[in-house]
Amino acid sequence: MRRRPTRAERIAREASYRTLAARRGREGGPYRKFRAQILGVRPLVCYRCGGGIDPNLSGNHMMGPTLDHLEPLSLGGAALDPANCRAAHRVCNLRHGNGRRSGIVAQQAKPVADRRW
Repeated sequence: MRRRPTRAERIAREASYRTLAARRGREGGPYRKFRAQILGVRPLVCYRCGGGIDPNLSGNHMMGPTLDHLEPLSLGGAALDPANCRAAHRVCNLRHGNGRRSGIVAQQAKPVADRRW
């Protein structure tokens, strides 16, 4: 049977998550103000599909507004750089994933059927 973590262990783990989010720049007042500034433009148009975004939807709704970072934060992109962020539907942002947005996505090579046994 697994041992339940102690209160001190839970607090330490939560603090490490907070510091990770803070290092990435997506926590706190500056990020909330920056997000409101980018998503405050009317009419909101999705950078990925070109469709309209309803600003009244929650950020958790699949068609809700999110910030799409052109250069992903995990690859060194700046979280608070206006040149690096665009408004997008949540589904469009999730569909694209964590790849670099500026370059052409390389096509996966299809396996060639080999009849030699």
